[in-house]
Amino acid sequence: MASRKETFWTAIRPSWGVWGAVLLLTLIGAFFWSAAIITDYRESLLRARAVAADTALLLDEHMRRVVEVTDLILEQEADYLATTELDYPISTSYSAWLRLRERARPLPQVGSLWLIDAKGVVLLGTLRFPIARLEVSDRDYFRLHAQGLASHLGPSLEGRATGARGFTISRRISGPDGSFKGVILAYLPPPLLGEIATLGRGMNTRLAVYRTDGSVIFESPESEQGGHSIAGSALLHDHLPTGLSGTYQETSSRTAGESIISWRHLHDLGLVVVAEIDADLVMAEWRNRFYRNLLLAGLGMTAVLGLAFLTTRGLRRERAAQRALALSHEALAQRSHALNDANLLLTAANMEAQRAQEAKSRFLAAASHDLRQPLQATRLFLDVLMLRQKDEKLREVTERAVEALEGANSLLNTLLDVSTLEAGIVKPEIRDLPVNQILIALARDCAPEAMAVGLRLSMVPCSAVVRSDPVLLQRMVRNLVVNAIRYTGEGRILLGCRRRGDRLSIEVWDTGPGIPEDRLNLIFEDFYQIGNPERDRRKGLGLGLSIVQRTGELLGHRIWVRSRLGKGSAFGVVVPVVGEAPLFSAVIPQHEAALD
Repeated sequence: MASRKETFWTAIRPSWGVWGAVLLLTLIGAFFWSAAIITDYRESLLRARAVAADTALLLDEHMRRVVEVTDLILEQEADYLATTELDYPISTSYSAWLRLRERARPLPQVGSLWLIDAKGVVLLGTLRFPIARLEVSDRDYFRLHAQGLASHLGPSLEGRATGARGFTISRRISGPDGSFKGVILAYLPPPLLGEIATLGRGMNTRLAVYRTDGSVIFESPESEQGGHSIAGSALLHDHLPTGLSGTYQETSSRTAGESIISWRHLHDLGLVVVAEIDADLVMAEWRNRFYRNLLLAGLGMTAVLGLAFLTTRGLRRERAAQRALALSHEALAQRSHALNDANLLLTAANMEAQRAQEAKSRFLAAASHDLRQPLQATRLFLDVLMLRQKDEKLREVTERAVEALEGANSLLNTLLDVSTLEAGIVKPEIRDLPVNQILIALARDCAPEAMAVGLRLSMVPCSAVVRSDPVLLQRMVRNLVVNAIRYTGEGRILLGCRRRGDRLSIEVWDTGPGIPEDRLNLIFEDFYQIGNPERDRRKGLGLGLSIVQRTGELLGHRIWVRSRLGKGSAFGVVVPVVGEAPLFSAVIPQHEAALD
């Protein structure tokens, strides 16, 4: 027995260093294993928050598209009905019903249109013909329109004709004298969520849209409160005032546990979209990985201890070294394969991006010709029709059609300009040019438009020769002048230049209402307009300054703006000066006498 003890201690005494190394490796392994578990926990939570945020973003875009398209249809129909008698005969007109059904066809989801007279009686509905007598004068939207509200987005309610829940978008119908004639209403069921709902599949996702007063537009699935208002919730009181979007966690009565809630504020529509994910379900997968890794770590630790014990008995150290070397070679091979795979993926992605760019270029080239040609042909036909039309009412309708066609053509040209700039199709042709040529051309072209609205357009000649693309530079300055004409109510507009060392600032000054300082950066964003809440297309689309900024970045020209409320605004394009050119006089037509 004594000899056995001596043999055992004799065997392990030289291996105290091995056991110390095992203990050190165990501590290091525990540290890194804990760090990996914590990192995995945080990444799982971040992925869930990202899924919630992406779902809320998709729901935001979906609702915005539904509301804007539906409101546009209602606006057009309200304009048409403004000169139509809304009385009993129209409720029995099959042709009027067919026309209303045709107008309902472009609705972004399966919905219905309803025509209501000034007394709250439903005259027509696209679901059936004829419709039984139905009154809605007690509905909130009807009372609000009767009081003068132009458009309304209503909360979830049960339809009296359908018996199903949905939400409403409606528009007031006003007569030529502004009197209340009735309401045109779109009744929409809860959105067909489709791909939006599948984004958070397996996470017990709830999607909802609320008005900013807390009333429910829709919930999917419906909450325990059954569509009740959330006016007193933390979302509206604590989170909504902090910005336009956000994600937070709170204890949910729906899941009886923690939920991840992502929200987005559609400020211009007065809506809040919400995507809620069950945090416990998200973390259940992490817990499974934790227990599995814990078991594997225990098994690994047992294996390490066993190996250390066997090592103390003098087992084959060379074989251990060979195994370590083999593992090292295997890891190196795996890393090499992973690097090759990553290179292949990167090459494929670059090729795909190049194909997408080429496809976009082909589309823009086709759109520029194929879309503009029918619009130009339609304008010619309308001009011929106007010349031959003797009936004043039909002539007025033709003039409105011409105005609508010009608006569509302007919209198409603007959107194509933005697309070509983003796609990188426009290639500047830089050369030296006298800047006075551009000033005279713009003064000639824009003077009639300025005089038509009672403004005085003045131009100060300049002898500088600058280096730029003449077409793109003239388009930039034209956009600034046209923008000044649209937003200046009275006074004058000045077009001129100012030297700044080896640079020339081409400037447009106006006496308009001015721009608040906190919005000077926002005016260069797409579709952003100040002083045009009704989205009057005569004031443009809010893309002019965006195009100016994109073109400036393409040419390397700095754009600046200064403004004082109540005094006016000044915009400038800074270009390099390369020389001087003699000034020459230009013959100015009689209607341009306002030019200095």
